[in-house]
Amino acid sequence: MSSARESSCQGLTFPLNVYARVLELAEGRAENLHYGLFDQEHQSVPAAQARSTELVFEQLPPPPCRILEVGCGLGSTLRALAERGYLSAGITPDPEQIQIARERVGDKARLECVAFEDLDVKPASFEVILLQESAQYLDPLALFNKAYQLLAENGRLLVLDEVALRRTGPGRDNLHRLPYLLNQAARCGFVLEQQTDLSRQAAPTLDYLLAAIAQHRTALRADLALSEATLDELLASLARYRRQYADGNYGYVLLRWRRGPAPRWRVTAATAADEPAIRQLFEQVFGRPMSSALLQWKYGDGRGQAMLAGGEGRLAAHYGGVSRPIRYFGRSALACQITDVMVAPAERPYSALMLLVTTLNSATASGEGCIT
Repeated sequence: MSSARESSCQGLTFPLNVYARVLELAEGRAENLHYGLFDQEHQSVPAAQARSTELVFEQLPPPPCRILEVGCGLGSTLRALAERGYLSAGITPDPEQIQIARERVGDKARLECVAFEDLDVKPASFEVILLQESAQYLDPLALFNKAYQLLAENGRLLVLDEVALRRTGPGRDNLHRLPYLLNQAARCGFVLEQQTDLSRQAAPTLDYLLAAIAQHRTALRADLALSEATLDELLASLARYRRQYADGNYGYVLLRWRRGPAPRWRVTAATAADEPAIRQLFEQVFGRPMSSALLQWKYGDGRGQAMLAGGEGRLAAHYGGVSRPIRYFGRSALACQITDVMVAPAERPYSALMLLVTTLNSATASGEGCIT
């Protein structure tokens, strides 16, 4: 059993440091941090995690094949990819994870400490992009647009992750809703090839963590300098997640898409870099300028959000909304007041606009946005 001094995972961010350390204490080593897939009663967590990894390999084309693992964690899957002959690369924005992964992978695969959205490589650099429990931390539009850019023609996007299967109440869920993910992927040019519900097989991972953390809490507190309250809050959070699984609200899925034909318009969330194009479209549509100060007043500092549709270096349409606190059937809520609906004359009739309307409204209905 590893001592605190021997642990390589103490520098990980909370709660990953707890998950890694409890695996070291209970199993002798933290090989992976992802969920296991249990197909037998009393199966060990390392065996269930290995089964999840094998499921990933079953979805891959034969080597050699250029694969990017987004969120490579401790590097075990990346190492296995390289050992099987894949031309693999892994990224994570966490320097602690990169350090551990480099120790395990060595020079067998390329590693970079960078967020997926900021990865700077040539278009069509990969034939497969793999996200194992990292898609939930990325904005879906940013994920699918970036993946489309980086994948070669007919390349595959493979996701294993937790999702919200249905709304659990007002406001945002902790996880992306599955229908929202599927809709956004289709709008970005991806064709769904496989969708498998693995919820029943993954849920025992939560039971394991609840029991193991409770059993080793004294060692965890000492090794990771955690308070009783911190561990109590983590156990309560895991118990809530387990109930969401039991109620059918949360689930664990495998999703595989193929990069299909490019959509006519690329849908993106507006950023500060889009300001010149938005102001130019406003003047073109309404016949008067919009000042930078007015645009900032509407959308800056989180006051609103806007979706853009465009292609080939031109902005085709803009659909925006400004946040407003309201009373909604006797409760406080956040509403979206639609503003600045505009389509370039050359792009009318309004097919580009309707794409933005359905995109933003899909986000709203999914809990990814605000109430309209």
